[in-house]
Amino acid sequence: MSTFDDSALISSSASSQFPATRPVDSMQFGSPPAPDAPRRAAIRFTASGSEYFRIWIVNLLLTLVTLSAYYPFARARKLRYFHANTLVDEQPLGFHGDPWKMLRGHLLVVLFLVCYGGAGRISPVAGGVAALIFAALWPALWVASLRFRLGNTSWRGLRLHFSGSLPGAYLAFAPFVPAVLVILGSALMGEHPDPETAKTVGIAMGLALLLMLALIPLGLARLKRYQHGHFNLGSERTQLSARTRSFYAFYLRSFGLTLLTMVMVVASVAGVALLVGAVALASGASKETLMALLPIAVLLSYLPFFFVLQP
Repeated sequence: MSTFDDSALISSSASSQFPATRPVDSMQFGSPPAPDAPRRAAIRFTASGSEYFRIWIVNLLLTLVTLSAYYPFARARKLRYFHANTLVDEQPLGFHGDPWKMLRGHLLVVLFLVCYGGAGRISPVAGGVAALIFAALWPALWVASLRFRLGNTSWRGLRLHFSGSLPGAYLAFAPFVPAVLVILGSALMGEHPDPETAKTVGIAMGLALLLMLALIPLGLARLKRYQHGHFNLGSERTQLSARTRSFYAFYLRSFGLTLLTMVMVVASVAGVALLVGAVALASGASKETLMALLPIAVLLSYLPFFFVLQP
């Protein structure tokens, strides 16, 4: 259920992740032993695109046919394939998760989405309350998914485990509290309050939105430190050493690049639309033909987004 990547599973916070044994005759009697030099364990991925495509297309079709009920089984199959083809020190990872247990969690999320949709039809406030309940439960669900995922991942026959606490997860999510205020404001605005109340709520929502945007890098830094600071393999535990300011630097660069890409997309839409319109008019095309070609022009205009921002 987590959308966060697990690429930090292997980095160790201990001074020696895989210590080499020191020969006895190299030790001096009466002197403290020198710390063992850490050894790097190479990580190699051996899967092929053609193999995974067959797995992916079958998973996709079965998920669509079963109205998403097959999704946990598809996810378990994908994880087994990826883990088996991820070699750490020439030894593959293993995934042992039971898809039937994963199905229970999937059905729980589906049930909530159904309840949320039903509550939203009753009133915006009911929908907002349902969203707040889900937001309050999300850290607990996230921790449970991490414990399940790590507890069912192995290397050299040794199971990994996640040691993060539930209070620690809620503290890690604390910078995202302004998002809750935005949800509440949206629910109140949906009830069409009087102009004075709407103005007050609108100002509060604007301030909460600005605060939320300002705290996103801090929130990501806290989440990543919590997540990657509690992966365990035996007595070893991972650690993320990136500073919060590096998250802000990355966020600002990404934000600037997003604005640049949006300008490129708008310019591309205008340019392609004018070009298509000019060609169509020159060839005597009808208005209906122009309207049919417009979506193609819009799709083509998104190419700068995929070639600039995504990489």
